[in-house]
Parts: sequence; C-alpha cells; structure tokens
Amino acid sequence: MIIKMPEGYSFPNLVERAVRNAIPHTAGKAERWVAVRDTFATGSTVAVEICNAYGLDPYKQVNGVDCSICNPQPGSSIDLT
Repeated sequence: MIIKMPEGYSFPNLVERAVRNAIPHTAGKAERWVAVRDTFATGSTVAVEICNAYGLDPYKQVNGVDCSICNPQPGSSIDLT
C-alpha cells in the first residue's frame, strides 16, 4: 500500500506525535507507559521501550481522560442519584 503523505508529514513523525500525545484510556492520572500501551495495544515492556526510544520518561504521570461522571466537579449539573 502506498500512501501519499502531505508535505511535512511522515510515518515516523506521526508515530512520534502519537507517542507524545498519548493519554491513558482511564480517568485520572497514570504513568506514561500506560498511555502508550493503551494507544498502541502493546504490553508494558514494549510500551516502556517506545517511551525510551522517543526520550520520554515512561514513569512520568500523565492525565487520563476527563470523565465528568467519574469525577464530577462541585456545582456541576450531573445528578448521580
């Protein structure tokens, strides 16, 4: 399969962007390797190696998804009763 990429884009560039912008698929914070594992559907060892390959700390805490049901804010209009 041949895909013509727009100027300024490449597959390695897109993979790096995905790694740097990965977020965990759960609410709250998690270590970066968890976000990379969730994004690329790998195991923990591969996720840690991907982080290291891009010079990122695999154990740094990153924010997960923002779930207003899981983490309701004071004064929000969400009724959990």
